[in-house]
Amino acid sequence: MHPRSDTPFLVNKENALFLAGNGLAVPQRFGDGLVNLIIGAVVGASLLLLGIALAVLDVDLGAVAITVIAAASVGAIVFTMMMLRSGWRSVEKANVYRTRARRVNARFTTIELVDAGGGDWFLKGSYAFEDETGNIRRGEFSQYRPDLVGKPLPAGGSPALVLYIDAHTYSIL
Repeated sequence: MHPRSDTPFLVNKENALFLAGNGLAVPQRFGDGLVNLIIGAVVGASLLLLGIALAVLDVDLGAVAITVIAAASVGAIVFTMMMLRSGWRSVEKANVYRTRARRVNARFTTIELVDAGGGDWFLKGSYAFEDETGNIRRGEFSQYRPDLVGKPLPAGGSPALVLYIDAHTYSIL
């Protein structure tokens, strides 16, 4: 619980919509997969348009220019594939959380606000909870939270909430 209210303390404040019943059960870090898919599609489409333009315009390029364009194209293809793969995996993981996650009570084992310098403050800590088989699961978190500077944090042992899917897939709210 939050030290000064009866609401749960959120590691990621974006999850407040989920707790209020207005959002999806998706930890914030998995919500950005669509951005990666868009970036990959734009880079791939740009590369395709460049190839079409060079073919249609019948540009006479020297060997060095062809080598540079080929090397840049290979790099762009690799980048595109990485972005598409990363984006697709994030979208798939978000879908799993949306459709299968359930809330499980947990406890913060440690929690602190760490100054990373330059005005960057990170909420770091660990948590533990019991899964459906009675095994104790543990996790760690690090979340950018400059909004917490000068505010009280919950003590170790304070209640927390975890979105749980299986023994290998869970995330603290």
